[in-house]
Amino acid sequence: ILNPSLAVERFAGTPAFQMEGETPTELFFTSLMQRVPRLAQVPLSQSEPLLATRWLTRPLSDSDLPEGYLSRVLEEVRSVAAEAIEAVLASKKLQGKRLQLGGRELKGGDAV
Repeated sequence: ILNPSLAVERFAGTPAFQMEGETPTELFFTSLMQRVPRLAQVPLSQSEPLLATRWLTRPLSDSDLPEGYLSRVLEEVRSVAAEAIEAVLASKKLQGKRLQLGGRELKGGDAV
């Protein structure tokens, strides 16, 4: 919750202040990306790199996208999600990491 009267110096000295990449959730996803590199890649960049320039630009509408793009991206997202779930289930370290998701605290294994 925003508090306009909170001084930056006071906030920086509290446990609520964390630099980017220091939260347990960010650390979890950093570890997961090391195991599943496709999480950090542009969709379809591996399977169709020559067409990548057509979807790296921001289309004005879905009619500007290459034919079949959305269905191919959905297929790849499902594949990457399955790979990420397998990586979490195969790693006791990731299964035990505590995460804050949607206001709830979970362990990595429970999140998948």
